[in-house]
Amino acid sequence: MARGILAEHRPTLVRDVRDGATVKVVGHVRKAERALRSPLTGRVGVYYDVLVTGAGIRRIREQEAVDFYVEDETGRALVLTEDLQVAVVRDLDEKIGWLPDAGLRAFLAAHGAVRGYERAKEGTLELDERIAVVGRASWVPDDGANLPVGYRERPQILLLGAPSDQPLVVSDDPSTFR
Repeated sequence: MARGILAEHRPTLVRDVRDGATVKVVGHVRKAERALRSPLTGRVGVYYDVLVTGAGIRRIREQEAVDFYVEDETGRALVLTEDLQVAVVRDLDEKIGWLPDAGLRAFLAAHGAVRGYERAKEGTLELDERIAVVGRASWVPDDGANLPVGYRERPQILLLGAPSDQPLVVSDDPSTFR
């Protein structure tokens, strides 16, 4: 579903986004308030998805996301991660052997897992990584901006959130950037 939503939209530059429109913005991940550390690889980002399987079925799944900015060459938008769907590239796909590495051992122990697990996969939206985001755009006053403004201008920030009829969609798959 996420990749289909991303394919339906053409990229729009932040400066060209209209208030109330559902748009796709392609840019780089920037930290807003805080970042996350992925549990298996320790990569720093704004989202991770870990999937551990055994006997061909999902046994453990852990996902976490925090609000973040997506920044293109014309500006940035604050991405609100409530009602989020991510098509993340799972760039760690590891067979679990007799002695998994420390990160995987700690993750399995935290979930009460002892044995019977065969594969661990992790995908992360890392800081500075290029992504595509489809969401509903809202321009709102940015009272915290420390920018010089003109006599009648008030600083604005672009928010991207979930449209009423679908989730907010994000992907780091390069095929979704077009």
